[in-house]
Amino acid sequence: FTQTTSSFPFLAPSGSYSQSSYGGNGANRFGDAFFSVLNPNGSLKYSSYLGGQSGDEGFALASLRRGLGNNIFTGGNTRSSNFPIPSGQSNLLYVNNLLGNANDTYKDGYIASFDKDLSLKWSTYIGGGSHIAGNGEDEILSASCHELNVYFIGNTNSSDFKPVRDFSNIFNGGVNDGFILKFQMEGTPLSIKKQLTNNEKGFLVYPVPAQDFLILDLDKRFGNEIEFLNLFNFCGKQIENVNFDEQNSKLNLENLENGFYLLSIKIKGNSEISRVKFVINK
Repeated sequence: FTQTTSSFPFLAPSGSYSQSSYGGNGANRFGDAFFSVLNPNGSLKYSSYLGGQSGDEGFALASLRRGLGNNIFTGGNTRSSNFPIPSGQSNLLYVNNLLGNANDTYKDGYIASFDKDLSLKWSTYIGGGSHIAGNGEDEILSASCHELNVYFIGNTNSSDFKPVRDFSNIFNGGVNDGFILKFQMEGTPLSIKKQLTNNEKGFLVYPVPAQDFLILDLDKRFGNEIEFLNLFNFCGKQIENVNFDEQNSKLNLENLENGFYLLSIKIKGNSEISRVKFVINK
């Protein structure tokens, strides 16, 4: 984070997220998070404040590899009730547009996602209220990407930490509990995933749009043996001689043209045939 108010090296090309004014003048603590990108030769490509009217600190940075969306993710903590959050985020699987503590004293974590042009795609508060006096201390400390999954690690002393799911929903005491968050990039043109029930097998395909290959990530809870796999073009014509590397779960698309395709797959032991659409854009 920075406390520089006048000589900060601001540089935001057209179309990128732009916050040229320092905002971190909270009553108790102050400072803005910032986000900077360098060119391969070390020159400054992009640099901007990222924060609201109170204290904001950035700790985490991660990015999806090229071909999977080129998203960049940052995280940290904020005491600002006006942290920059784009409108129209209701389509996200998880969205929290309200700061848990509307004053300068306590903090929520934040996550912000930028696209390849460094515009702000979405952002959200992460946190809840504390086990003491209804105030919380939540923050994101690190981030990592693997394929289409983004993982965040942080700590909290909030007894009602909002995103808790599956592993533990109990605040176990001490000064803080750690937490881990997993975001799957649904809601963007990256992946298609079937909902799973006890009688249904599911799989994930990526990257979408695809170029020279498509990965099939089969749900390991039900095994991963494919009984048959068929590929059809937009006109419904089956594409013969599809090269599928079962060991690496990779479908070779090098010889196919741009367009929409339908993948039909049946997993052994499943009575249903699953179908998924995807697009090739080389």
